[in-house]
Amino acid sequence: EFHYPFDLCGAIYRISAVQRLIVDIEESFGATTLGSPNLLEVHGNRVWDADASIPSTLLCFDRAAAVVVSVNRVQTDYAVPICRPLVQLRDGEATTDTTVVDDMERFQHLLLTAWDYDAEEYSSTLFSSVHTGRVYLAHRREQNPRPGAETLPEEVSMQPPTVSVLLPVRDCEAFLDAALQSLAEQSYPDFELLIILDELTNDATREKLSEILDRGEWQRDRRGVSVLPFGGPRDEDEGEGRLARILNYGISHCRGTLVARADADDVYHRRRIEDQAKFLLFNETIDVVGSAALVVSGEAAQELLHFDEVASASSLRTRVYQTQPLLLPWSSLFGCPLAHPCVMFRRDRIECSGGYPEAACEDYRLWSRMLFTDATDGGCGIQRSAALANLPQVHLIHRKHGKSITAGKAHRQRSAEAVANCMNSFLHFSTRNPLGSRAPGRRGSADDQEGDENDRSQAGQGNLGSARATIEKHGREEERAAVEVSVEVARQLASGTDVSLRSLRDAQELVRILETLEDRYASYLRGTWEHATGLPKGMTVDRAVCFVTEDVTNRIGVIASTAAASFGAAGVDLLAQWIQRTRRGAGPKRR
Repeated sequence: EFHYPFDLCGAIYRISAVQRLIVDIEESFGATTLGSPNLLEVHGNRVWDADASIPSTLLCFDRAAAVVVSVNRVQTDYAVPICRPLVQLRDGEATTDTTVVDDMERFQHLLLTAWDYDAEEYSSTLFSSVHTGRVYLAHRREQNPRPGAETLPEEVSMQPPTVSVLLPVRDCEAFLDAALQSLAEQSYPDFELLIILDELTNDATREKLSEILDRGEWQRDRRGVSVLPFGGPRDEDEGEGRLARILNYGISHCRGTLVARADADDVYHRRRIEDQAKFLLFNETIDVVGSAALVVSGEAAQELLHFDEVASASSLRTRVYQTQPLLLPWSSLFGCPLAHPCVMFRRDRIECSGGYPEAACEDYRLWSRMLFTDATDGGCGIQRSAALANLPQVHLIHRKHGKSITAGKAHRQRSAEAVANCMNSFLHFSTRNPLGSRAPGRRGSADDQEGDENDRSQAGQGNLGSARATIEKHGREEERAAVEVSVEVARQLASGTDVSLRSLRDAQELVRILETLEDRYASYLRGTWEHATGLPKGMTVDRAVCFVTEDVTNRIGVIASTAAASFGAAGVDLLAQWIQRTRRGAGPKRR
């Protein structure tokens, strides 16, 4: 972390900077401090912060590099809390045991005999903090990892691939080579590439595509490339639902159980497919997974040819999305929660949800439908209330250029309409189902349930208490059942810190809607996910509710501050109400 740059757990330093640091520590705090790792680290950060002459250019990887397992104490200088290790043993594909180990000798015995840390499990788990008490061990005789980047045996080469990469192509002659090259370099070999060639393409995309696919990289170690035309010479359908129809057409031809979306003007990290496929194969409850993205604009967007070249780009920004499945639905209420060019999903889940809606922002509307629908599809028996997640790794370089669909004022208007659609879908869903609809999954293990009970007891209410509170709150919610979010209100709420108010009534309406969303979301979480299993570890329902409460408090603070600056005494009253809210304990908390 940048506020704690000298970290002995997992950082790399230039020796010249560390040598200077050691000299300063000894001069300031004495030579005895150099013999303790913790004192060395603490005093090192103090010196680093105070001495401007020490080089301080700090960089962080674009992917998780380490997990700190806090189960043993190696120093006595500080009373750093440690975790009771929750040890999960995996023998082959099966988890054989999950237990809390109080005896460190037994834990050490496991590591010294036939067990190793399970790197596959750690790399496929989303943690809400750097430190964890969870210990994953895999039996040492297991030589092969779970499905991943292993070489495909010849005898299964005719079997359906695990992943189908779905790539719509139109008017992208200038960028197609870079996009396909990044897919050819993927570390995960078990995929097919389906290219949907839009017949309305106006440039030389068709010829460029044929030229690229004739090269060697697409002739080896791949399940195959299919080019499927969409439309015909008389097809003049330029409607907003065209991309949705292209995607639904492509999904109907996919053979993989997992489908990875890709865009022909973007570039992908070589581990994109591998990381996402492993995550979905490990986490069977998750239906859709995305990733963080680097957005490149200006001249760099026109010239970028390879993922590694992004380091020299002058105009870029990182776009990070909510990673936790319990919080991603809340994030979706204020904007699209996934980078569509870099999502991977279970094909049957999308098919059971009816595919992409034929409208603008088809991806955002699909996620809203999957998250906030209470019906069960009659044909496949899969409950529609879906689980979505994002990986924190940067897997996508997304170009912003003149031909981008997401560029321009018209797209911003359509995005505001999609936000309003999502909020209203959620409000209608939660009105019909005040306790939500149960998500699939067995009951959690005894240890998981014990952890949940601890969290609930800390929050001051258990299962029965939370259900009773929800029912008592339902009367208040019925009064708000008629809430309908307009496009303008959705635009204001989605803007975050950029709120423009025409009147005090506007401010009061925004606050009312935020509090309604807050109330309903707590019920949604407790009803839908309280007993769900198979979600990535690291976040409980109670923690998610606290996060939402803090977020609403911050959003109301922006509205109240704007109202106080714009409407005098009446606006100050709203600001005073916000201050009372924070004092009641609903405001941001230090963790």
